[in-house]
Amino acid sequence: MQLPNPLLSLMTAHSAEIIFASCCAEVVQKSVLHPIDSLKTRMQYNAKKRPSGGGVVLGDLKDAWRIVQMEKQPVRSLYRGLVPSVVGSVPTAIVYMPTYEASKAMLSGTCLAPLAGVVTGCVSACVRVPTSVVKSRLQLKLHDNSAAVVRSILKNEGPLGLFAGFRATVALDVFYAVIQFAVLERLRQVFALLVLGSAGGNPSELGPAWNAAIGFLTGAVTAAATEPVDVVRTRLMAQVKGGASKGGGIAFGYTGVVDGIYQVAKSEGVGSLWKGLLPRLILKSLGSSVWYAVYMGARGVFQQAFI
Repeated sequence: MQLPNPLLSLMTAHSAEIIFASCCAEVVQKSVLHPIDSLKTRMQYNAKKRPSGGGVVLGDLKDAWRIVQMEKQPVRSLYRGLVPSVVGSVPTAIVYMPTYEASKAMLSGTCLAPLAGVVTGCVSACVRVPTSVVKSRLQLKLHDNSAAVVRSILKNEGPLGLFAGFRATVALDVFYAVIQFAVLERLRQVFALLVLGSAGGNPSELGPAWNAAIGFLTGAVTAAATEPVDVVRTRLMAQVKGGASKGGGIAFGYTGVVDGIYQVAKSEGVGSLWKGLLPRLILKSLGSSVWYAVYMGARGVFQQAFI
């Protein structure tokens, strides 16, 4: 059955609105928080066993201070890898939120509704992994620029090298997305009830401050639970084969997520699975706040301008 033109136009405008808002949110989030992401990546890649005592947070603070002190131009150094991160955020945004919105609409009201997060995680990983591999190796200063990273990967690992850590990324994204969207939807309902004072309140009517609070709490809840997988994923993406590279790359020898978690716990201690937790908590909580606030704001701007 052919859709009426007004309905088709409305659906097209809605899709464009979601894509526009997602792209805006991704670009702003990546640009603002990239230095924190660089700190996280360098902490996670460091294979040295930390001294006992002090806890994860204190260990991360010490590592962050050491990383900053070692750099002559710390700000410039921590912004390494920004270009592939921002460039990669656009195709990721194009598929990420639209996939979630479409999956949620199709599965809403069924027992398969939680699978919206799973579908979103799998699809977004397909477009995000190559740029994440390039970004991570630049952040770790294994190469001078994006072109050098790509040339090295194609020469030494082949095209599939651009998808190093793909399975770990899928596992991480699915796990994170399932928790994130479940918490997000619940928090939106709770905040709508508390703020708007009605069980039937529309969450889209919440202001930027409340949207930021929802994003902050959502990011904080999910970050700690997925940190071990993220540590292994970072190492899988940037590990070298056959020995340490001239650029400082490490041959971890991990064959997958489970093997990586086992080897980290065995050689560095269980606490090392949470290396970089502090910057990741900041990244995910603050990042979710920035992302969701910009996303909702951009949707409002789009609606006023074009709908």
